[in-house]
Amino acid sequence: MDIPRGKPILICAQQRAYGLYLNSLVRQLGVETQLVRGQDLDRDLLERTGPLLTVVEAPRDEIPAVFRSRRRETPGVLLVAECEDGAAGRIEKRADCTVFFKPIHPEKFTRCVWELLSNRVDTGSVRPLCEPYLIGNSPAMEEVRRTIAKISATDLTVLIGGETGTGKGLVALAIHNNSPRRSGPFLEVNCANIPSSLLESELFGYKKGAFTGAWGDKPGKFDLADSGTLFLDEISEMVQAMQAKLLQVLQDGEYSPIGSVENKTANVRIISATNAALEQLVEQGRFRNDLYYRLKVITLHLPPLRARKEDIGPLREHFLEKYALLYDKKPHALSKDFCSMLEEHDWPGNVRELENVIKSVVALGSESLALEGLQRTRIGGPAREKEEDPALEFRRSIRHRSLREISQQVAERAERKAIEEALAHTQGNKKAAARLLQVSYKGLLGKIKAYGL
Repeated sequence: MDIPRGKPILICAQQRAYGLYLNSLVRQLGVETQLVRGQDLDRDLLERTGPLLTVVEAPRDEIPAVFRSRRRETPGVLLVAECEDGAAGRIEKRADCTVFFKPIHPEKFTRCVWELLSNRVDTGSVRPLCEPYLIGNSPAMEEVRRTIAKISATDLTVLIGGETGTGKGLVALAIHNNSPRRSGPFLEVNCANIPSSLLESELFGYKKGAFTGAWGDKPGKFDLADSGTLFLDEISEMVQAMQAKLLQVLQDGEYSPIGSVENKTANVRIISATNAALEQLVEQGRFRNDLYYRLKVITLHLPPLRARKEDIGPLREHFLEKYALLYDKKPHALSKDFCSMLEEHDWPGNVRELENVIKSVVALGSESLALEGLQRTRIGGPAREKEEDPALEFRRSIRHRSLREISQQVAERAERKAIEEALAHTQGNKKAAARLLQVSYKGLLGKIKAYGL
């Protein structure tokens, strides 16, 4: 977009946190912004800055007069609190401005700003980096957005690293949505959630008669993602045999469905993600060195939330808006004590944990339960213990048991997991699941009953 330098989008909000949230959304369009307080918005400021667009948050009955008297050629976006039944999320296009009734849809808001800008400047063929869930104004998030903008235009493999809950899947989607492949599909495969015995057919598909129960051809994700992007999450969980097959696809650009004698062309971009240190797994011989270097042509690391606490405010506002819309409730005003607790928390679960906290507050209309959970975590109570040691429950369950009993328990857990995955793979078809697991139909029914599935 050919935007004149020094011509910002002026953002005026009642609360700084909400202003930062709006600022984060608008900055993803690659434009300059200027955030001001409500009392600082006056005619002199408008004349001095000459903004391309003015975004103002205000109560409906307290719309600043200066907003109405701005230059006619300067478009405006007005955000007002819900004031009537059914108004939440509604958009009104008026002669002098576009009105959003809070809570807003972030995608619609960002798209509206982009369209208003398009009427003022030449956007050419450039698309905005419009992924409203990549919220944050911190230097770390600005760098992430810049990196996404650079690598989206390429077709190279990308390896995304970061702790659980940092948003690796959202970044992968942002890369796809801003790439030449954006008109193609974006498919995700979580390598940790699919048993190794099923992963090959999930990725490459199979031909009729390839194995017992293969009554027809089944396309794999490489086939379904043709001309698009395939996102391989938890890539570190992929077993060595599948690593070799994936490496062959990356080397030759071809793959073969199970039971087929013909190769198919793989026209997909591979983006992978992990929360593990792949370098260490390579050194330990648990991950192929050659595949590792094929996957990490471009690397992108997402910082944990505790390393960018200045983004907690905008993220908080985003989730408040999101779940107010989802549950059809008025935006919840959080107390100062609760906001302070959010700022001080370490967030071991990162953005996902913050989202769940805000979700519970909006759904229940109360901060008490969420506040209690955060306080327990701060003092090292049960919440932190569970977060830091996911194997604690298992260790307790095997205490004072014989090796035979432990082996039986582990086998039962693995068996139950395999049955669940097989049923999911066959969309609940028990006979097909039995064939896939190579057990009798009657035997599978007995297991399903025993495990309460």
